[in-house]
Amino acid sequence: MLLTYLGFPVGVIKWIMCCITNISFSVLINGAASPFFGSERGFRQGCPLSPLLFLLVMGGLSKLIKDMYHRGRLSGIRISDGCTITHLLFVDDVLMFLNGGIGDLTTI
Repeated sequence: MLLTYLGFPVGVIKWIMCCITNISFSVLINGAASPFFGSERGFRQGCPLSPLLFLLVMGGLSKLIKDMYHRGRLSGIRISDGCTITHLLFVDDVLMFLNGGIGDLTTI
């Protein structure tokens, strides 16, 4: 699991999973609460948890790419001595820099 790979404690992982798997809603109609009903579609644009979960996933992806680079499975693009770029993350974009070889492509 990604959260375990990132080093999150088991208690925090259980809390996050509870927030995204056991969701129920109630709506106030003229000041009176409706009965609870479950979510059927998952996350949508505008959900307050979406940006946080995206950051967790991108952090995990970044760590995986760095690990593959340090193991020699990805080479990236060498800019100068001691400076190699494998990926850049900006807002909701991921730029990956590969050398075009079959090794980099199969690793990705």
